[in-house]
Amino acid sequence: IYADLGRPDLADNPLVNRTAEITSHNETINATKENLARAQAATMATPNNIESWLKLAEAAAGANDIAIEIHALRMARQLTNDDPGVLALLAEALSRAADGQVTVPARDLIATVLVSDPSEPRALFLWGLAAFQDGDYQTAITRWQTLLSISAEEAPWLPIVRDNIEQAAEAGDILLNPALGPDAE
Repeated sequence: IYADLGRPDLADNPLVNRTAEITSHNETINATKENLARAQAATMATPNNIESWLKLAEAAAGANDIAIEIHALRMARQLTNDDPGVLALLAEALSRAADGQVTVPARDLIATVLVSDPSEPRALFLWGLAAFQDGDYQTAITRWQTLLSISAEEAPWLPIVRDNIEQAAEAGDILLNPALGPDAE
């Protein structure tokens, strides 16, 4: 089995030599848990504060606690009367909870967001992802190209969107028109 699956070309990396790495990892986990606990305490102290709920959602996302994140975003949704940014965050969290699948509830939230704010980047990205997951590759490309066209040049999601466009083109055997992208200038 080792001959087929093993990697004898890799150097040995004994656990005893990695104590600093393990300690650093444990410290990061502890800091994440403490951050989540502080955010929960702040939210309990000020339950009508939207920022507290959003910070709790962010801390829960960092701690990979999707249930708390979704609960916090639902509370923020109530307090903001369906703010498009909060709805987009909730749609993203629901999609992550479903292992990356853009579910029907997430799609409903995305549709609501795009009616009130057609340039909301998170919603546009998920809207394209939903089309990609449905096998509608041309629509996914079109939606993601819309996101590219309204995004700032330094937007952190641009490489991911470009990769997704290429994957959709490949999956759908679609020839991309280079004229739709930015030119060398």
